[in-house]
Amino acid sequence: MKENTVVIKIGTSTVMPDGVFAHERLTQLFAELKKIQDAGHFCIVVLSGAVGMGGQSKALQSKQAKAAYGQLLLMEAAHKAAAQAEVHIAQLLLSREDIANRQRYDALQITLKELCAQGIIPVVNENDATALTEQADFLDNDQLAAIVAMLSQASHLFLLTNVDGVYAENPSNGQGVELLRTIEMRDLRHLDTKGKTAVGRGGMESKLKAARTAATAGITAIVMNGNQPSLLSEVILKNAQHGTVCIIATHKEMEVSSRERWILSAQNSGASIQLDAGAVTALQNRNSLLAVGIHKISGQFQARECVELQDTAQRPIGYGLTEISSSELQKHVAQNTTRGLEVMHADNIFVFP
Repeated sequence: MKENTVVIKIGTSTVMPDGVFAHERLTQLFAELKKIQDAGHFCIVVLSGAVGMGGQSKALQSKQAKAAYGQLLLMEAAHKAAAQAEVHIAQLLLSREDIANRQRYDALQITLKELCAQGIIPVVNENDATALTEQADFLDNDQLAAIVAMLSQASHLFLLTNVDGVYAENPSNGQGVELLRTIEMRDLRHLDTKGKTAVGRGGMESKLKAARTAATAGITAIVMNGNQPSLLSEVILKNAQHGTVCIIATHKEMEVSSRERWILSAQNSGASIQLDAGAVTALQNRNSLLAVGIHKISGQFQARECVELQDTAQRPIGYGLTEISSSELQKHVAQNTTRGLEVMHADNIFVFP
């Protein structure tokens, strides 16, 4: 599906800018997607707002209950907006297990492909009603959108927000802040990306993390204003320049395999492994990860889970599929029996370029 598939993440700040559902805006967005569909593209939407919609019931306290109540309201609103725009939609609710399990991952690919082939726009959201903790599932829908983009082998990922793109520093700091038209993803450490929207879980830092993940898989990621729906079709159909395009300098030369794309998608967002300089170099040279090169373990993971790899400055360097669980690894560390112990095999490690 890659050459003509686009994934559009519509955030809570776009559909509920003041805590009230903006029906007209969603209708306009679906109308733009209709234009894009008619031009021969497949469209997939990641739609936030279930918890926000569920929050209208003051009696509900937990996030899970609000999501269960709000998801129905959100999809009713989405169905109405899609009908007015004369497009057909289908709903997919995903948990991290749907991605981490390779068989489910493959089944999702087939479902997405069939829906798109029939002219139906899949509307994807996290299954918040069954999430045990945020660490056990996706950190937010920005990351989910990046995963869906890789899952569907999309050419573009659009992360819609309530500002025009990514700025050189936080625009709330004052006027005259530069809007960046292109970001090479290695330059993220120089940007002030802190802060969240008032109604959503994510923020610019979250969007750039998702953009980096997508760009690593060769997907063009664009952060742009969702308050102006017409800009979307201008970028896709007319090659107009709006928002901020996020790239990895070498990604055009990369060939990301289906397995590597799955490893990028299936990470346990609540766990990470920090590596010393020697281990980082070893992985960059396509070697396996040995326990002796581990500096620190954060969070918990099971054997055969995908975990983020970091350097000692907590900068992400890639992802890998573990051979043992975090608890087993900690036992080896405590007993000083890590010599020669392989934590990740080279074939199961993806290192960012």
